[in-house]
Amino acid sequence: MTIVDKLIPQYVRFLWGYGYVSLVLAMTSFGMAMVTMLTVKGIYIPLWALVGIGALVVGFCTFVGYISETRNIQNRITSHANTNANPEIQRLCRDIDAIKKKLEIIDE
Repeated sequence: MTIVDKLIPQYVRFLWGYGYVSLVLAMTSFGMAMVTMLTVKGIYIPLWALVGIGALVVGFCTFVGYISETRNIQNRITSHANTNANPEIQRLCRDIDAIKKKLEIIDE
């Protein structure tokens, strides 16, 4: 096991953690930017409205996630990446096709 093999799990954990933390920071930043912009324009927003803005952002993100899930977007992205960017998967697919041909297995 090399040093890279030991760093890869830490890298993945960092990316996942950073993704969750950056989501919270992004929502907070968006809310504060909206309040600042509207205050400069002369429109006062009470502090409790930030909760509503946050709820709208969370609802929108959940809706986009729902659409992605129902349209099978993540699987299509993974399939595209595997077939176009991953030579190991391409080799496995060729091997499976050769085995099926040798065993005379017909896909339905």
